Amino acid sequence: MGLKLTVNGEIMQDSKEKYPSKEVFTANELLTHTASIMTLEPGDVISCGSPAGVGAGRDPQIFLKKGDVVVSTIEQIGSLTNPLE
Repeated sequence: MGLKLTVNGEIMQDSKEKYPSKEVFTANELLTHTASIMTLEPGDVISCGSPAGVGAGRDPQIFLKKGDVVVSTIEQIGSLTNPLE
């Protein structure tokens, strides 16, 4: 499943573009392991990282500022748009 993040229309992170099969564990494996060591409740989030391209890791570094529009997309699920105020 692809993950993409844009800032003001510019692609900052794209899991399919740089690392088409970088997944070490499948989502099912992560969920199964997590459920074996703790009780999961509706609404729980299992965070497992993000694709390369975060602002602090770039040269030069890029940080979000007022007025930026961030769009996070998960393939087959949809997009979430966040304007920064």
